[in-house]
This record gives sequence, structure tokens and C-alpha cells, in this order.
Amino acid sequence: MDTYPFAGYFHVHSAVRDSTELFTRSDSTVYRKICENLRGQILSGKFAPGTRLPSVRELAATWGSSVFTIQTALKELVNQGWIDRRHGSGTFIADPKSRFLDVGIYYGGDFRTNTTTGFIRNLHFSMLDQLQRLKKRAHVFIDHRPDYKQKSVMPAVMEAIAERRIQALISPSINHFNCRDLAELALPTAFISNPFSSKNTDFNTEQLFREGVRQLSAQGCRSVGLISNIWLPDSETPAEQDYSKSHYDYFRQAAAAEGVATKEEWILQPSEFVHDLEKHGYDEMKRMLRLREKPDGIIVLPDMVAIGVVIAVLELGRQMARKPMKFVFHRNAHIRLLCPFPVTWAISDEDVLAQGLIRMLQRQFDAKKVSPSRLPYIFKQGS
Repeated sequence: MDTYPFAGYFHVHSAVRDSTELFTRSDSTVYRKICENLRGQILSGKFAPGTRLPSVRELAATWGSSVFTIQTALKELVNQGWIDRRHGSGTFIADPKSRFLDVGIYYGGDFRTNTTTGFIRNLHFSMLDQLQRLKKRAHVFIDHRPDYKQKSVMPAVMEAIAERRIQALISPSINHFNCRDLAELALPTAFISNPFSSKNTDFNTEQLFREGVRQLSAQGCRSVGLISNIWLPDSETPAEQDYSKSHYDYFRQAAAAEGVATKEEWILQPSEFVHDLEKHGYDEMKRMLRLREKPDGIIVLPDMVAIGVVIAVLELGRQMARKPMKFVFHRNAHIRLLCPFPVTWAISDEDVLAQGLIRMLQRQFDAKKVSPSRLPYIFKQGS
């Protein structure tokens, strides 16, 4: 880093001044545009590490903005690791090597003790392994507060962000109460499913339904049903409503595209959040079999729901024998799910998801455009 504190000062002041035509006083997103402009110039190599930026008041005058707006922009750039603010000295371009060293991993519950989170445990250790190979430190935060008290981000996480002990945050398993606050954090973030953020990396449910229905159709099924744990939350927030609604819309669209029948009574949608996934699968399969008319094939997800379906099928063996059904079951690559009858597996790989979450962070540090990432399921026949 340049040891002379004013190195490049006048060069930076000129570069900043030359870019002000992008902004106006009335632009409510001016601080974000300032961030994008400075990030772009840093990435281009225009400003060397250690270069001192003009003062907050000078930047405000240059952009015709308020001191508060500049402070907001600089705070976001500090949180993202692009600049360092040194008390009594000024604001400097940060060393690139220090931008992305420490990653927080934040859980809205204790994944180590919950028997239904084998997937999250495998994902966690895969993330730790990959971060270690990338020479990045992981800091784990587990929110032990009851769900209804998790209406804001865990204080320890906010402290770590404010003190720059972490420069990025992955939230693989979060409580829906604080999704909005997490989405608004001013540092690179990555989620599996946060309806308020575009920084999601998850497996492609649309592809699962499209390929799952195609597989069932190829096996002779002319009608299909769905057993899933996704519920439509009792929320007035469109983002949350749309996220859950699209899950079932994808299934309906896949059935229509393949030309196989489905009915609303065959799309078993829970009315509330599902805690016991195995019991849910067991109860829903029995409910499906009580219907006067039943589908030829059923898609079941996630894997813990599929376990309950397997138990129900075995218990009702004679009834199933009268009209055999075909199944597509979800399972995770590193969690074996025993099934005594043939099914089609839709497999999600925890290692691939870990890579995707870390890649989502890296794109933000590289100032690249971020959009939701959808990873493919792998389909296999077996038992």
C-alpha cells in the first residue's frame, strides 16, 4: 500500500469531478450511483491501493449532494471492502487482498441439533471446505432466539459487519421474519431463498417440475400430482406471496406443457409452515389415496417429505397394488434415501450449491451484475 497519504489525491479528485454528469440532486439513488462509479474506477485500476480520496465535504460539493448521502455511499463501500476510513487521516482505496477474506455464515436456528437438517449440515461443511481452499476465514453465527423474536438480524452479526470482522454474509437457513432486513444489508450477501433479494442461489424448481413431469409421461402417466412442503404464507408482502405461488405455478405449467392432466385436489399445498416433514409426507400421501380419483404419477419434494410418502406407500401396500403409481422423489446427493420400490430421483448436490453461494459473493466483489442463480437437478432411475 502506498505509504504517502496524499498519493494520487489530485488525480482522484479530477476523476471524481469528471463523472458528476451522471448525477443530479433530485436523484434518490445518488449514493448507489456514487458507489457503482467508484467501484468501477477501482476495478479498472484507475486508483491504486492506498490512494487517498477527497474529503466528505469535497465529494459532496463535487457531486452536488449532501454530506449525509456521501457518508452513506462511503459506508457501503467500506462494508464491501473497497475503501478504508482511518480516523484522523481520511479515506483510502483498500488493498484488494483485504476485500474478501472473512465470510459470515448466519443460521436462523441450530442446524447441528435439528434432525431434519442433514442437507444444511452437509452444505455447511462443504462451504467451510471450499472457503478454506480459497484461503478465506468463515465465522459462524447461530441465532438461538425463538422464531418470533428474530424480527431483526442477530446483533452479533450486525456488530461483526460494523467492525469489518466479516466482509460478506451467507445465510443458508434463515427465519422468514428477518428476510427483509438481511436483503437490505450493505455488504455482499448470498441466500438460498430470500423473497426480498436477487442474491439467491438455489436449485431450479421449474426444471425439476418440467423434467419430472416429462419422466412420468415417458413412463406412461397421463395424470400427475404434487406433494410438497411449500406453503403460501399469511402475508401481505407480494414478494413472499409470489415466491410460494410460483412453486405451484411451475408445476401446473409443466403438466400443461407435457400434455398430462392435473387437478387442484392433486396439488397438496400445506396451509401453514411444515415443521415435521416426514409426518407431512405420510399424512399427505394417505390423503391423496383417499381421493375418489387419483393421479398416475406424483412428484414429491423435498427428501424428508419423500420419506413419509415411502412409509405411507408401504403401509398401504395392497391398496397401492390395485393401481400402481409412478414417483419422482427429490433427494440430496450426499444423503442416502432408502426406497424399496423403483422411483425416479431428482438429485440436488450440496457441493454444487456451496460453490454457487460463494460465487454469488464473488460476483458482488467483482462489481458484476447479480441475478438469481438456478442450479440444475440431476435425474436418475433407481430404488
